[in-house]
Amino acid sequence: MRFKLVPYFMLLSFMLLSIAQPARAQTPGELAIQKGREGMALYERGDFKGALALFREADALYHSPVLTLYAARSQRKLKKLLDAKALYQALSNERIDEAAHESWKKAHEDGAIELRELEAEIPRARVVVRGATGPVRLSVDGHETPLGGSIELDPGDHRFVLEHGGRRHTRPVTLQAGESNVVFDLRRARPDPDKPKPDEGPNIPGVVLTSLGGAVLIAGVIVGAVALKQANDAKADLPASCDADRVCPAYEQAAIDEQFRPIYTLSHVSDGLLIGGAVLAAAGIVLLIVNPGGESAVTAENGLKLSF
Repeated sequence: MRFKLVPYFMLLSFMLLSIAQPARAQTPGELAIQKGREGMALYERGDFKGALALFREADALYHSPVLTLYAARSQRKLKKLLDAKALYQALSNERIDEAAHESWKKAHEDGAIELRELEAEIPRARVVVRGATGPVRLSVDGHETPLGGSIELDPGDHRFVLEHGGRRHTRPVTLQAGESNVVFDLRRARPDPDKPKPDEGPNIPGVVLTSLGGAVLIAGVIVGAVALKQANDAKADLPASCDADRVCPAYEQAAIDEQFRPIYTLSHVSDGLLIGGAVLAAAGIVLLIVNPGGESAVTAENGLKLSF
């Protein structure tokens, strides 16, 4: 929208100069006119921030609804719609006397029209929380905000943070004109990526399996060593009638086999322990490699949803 600038300030200048007393120094009214004109020049060039500062300075020197109107228009151009709305509302609430100058009445009327237009431009976000099992706290752009109803915000980027059950869930949102829904689905929510994660413990099953496997392997080695020593001792005690392969005369063979039977049992136990320990240790190592932090390797989809 392009606003007609000259008539307002021509009328305002005429009104202020008519009440200014001749003096060497500028009166507040004259200085307000000067700053208002400078602000208007900046406004015409698109320097809305600079224009806003001059309109504020001028209004502080000599209040005029015209200056309030152009301050609101500057805020609107800067996309500071909530600040613009506050200025428009202040202008709308201002009581204009019937005897007031026409520029004041025109500014009051135009401000009411522009306020209605502005209402359609302001983004409104409604936060929907699903699956909450306790109290929740919401903050938007670092400011705590009550849940329920629509939240008016300036267009652009915003940050919604929901706290629930000791966890923070963050959602960056870009808002445009109109109504928007920001949905936090806590049934499937993951921890806030911006929040430092607590120190994760080791993968307990992996550690247990690896440790147990190692212990079983050590036991297998010990039992095997005992079996080997007993076998060597038994071989050294074989009668001269037996050969190196423990083949003895028939009348002695039964006794020799009975002597070696416990040694065979220890040897089988050692083999079982070595095999079982190797399997347990390998399973534990695989768990530690695949998931060292101890959490499930399967992650849920991002449960924080934004819908418009």
